[in-house]
Amino acid sequence: MLSVARLQSHAVEISERSTPSILLEPTNAAVSSRIGGDPDLPAKTEWPTFRATKKALRERYTTSSVDGILDEAASVDLPFAFIAQIDLEEVGDHDAANLLPDDGLLSFFFRPDLMFEEKVGQSDWRYSLPCAVLYTPKGTKRKLAKPPEAVLDWRADPVSVAFDHAWVVPEIERLPNDLGRARVAYVEWRQAQLELPEDQMVCLPTGTHDGDVPPKGGRVLLSTRLRDPMFDGSFSWAYFCIDDASLAARDFSKAFVRISTE
Repeated sequence: MLSVARLQSHAVEISERSTPSILLEPTNAAVSSRIGGDPDLPAKTEWPTFRATKKALRERYTTSSVDGILDEAASVDLPFAFIAQIDLEEVGDHDAANLLPDDGLLSFFFRPDLMFEEKVGQSDWRYSLPCAVLYTPKGTKRKLAKPPEAVLDWRADPVSVAFDHAWVVPEIERLPNDLGRARVAYVEWRQAQLELPEDQMVCLPTGTHDGDVPPKGGRVLLSTRLRDPMFDGSFSWAYFCIDDASLAARDFSKAFVRISTE
């Protein structure tokens, strides 16, 4: 991991505080994993939705955004937008920490039209954007599902992805000493490590994203740049987060989304 000679003597302390990451990179290969497009869902599974009322949404989001979604006070099932699907067999040995199931499919959905409209602070993890992470076991019969008309505006063109591994290295403040003469070399080397693909799994955020992602005792299950037309010309990331206990139990229903913009 360390190729800078001046840092070799600090390799152990840096490695012990680094976090393995799975990189998602565009590919022309025939694969199931993709960002955008349409999902492969179990044959009898309906498109994921979440139930909401205007009263409940107004407690969390600004009035203008809620009025644009719900015209009536009655509860409705709002469909999610599809973000990505990951074939875990294609991830293979790149899951160095062995945190994910060995096979099956993970499908990621969330509701982007509320992403900038929360009344609460960005660091309040009790209030997270509605999302769904579905796990489909290997061998389940699947079909290509078409999105409801209500979320077609958020559909992005599909990008097939392959996987690689890397390490997210710690800020110098997280090391037990300031590295002395190697300090400048480390800062420069770490900055180069941040120039990773924008899409990763089981990772910590890179670059200048929100410092409280993920929350204590959790991790980012999927970090992806939002590509749909709603965000054209901007830099926005969706972080699907999960606590460590739920990940270990393979309970992906506990996942939630936070957003970062630059």
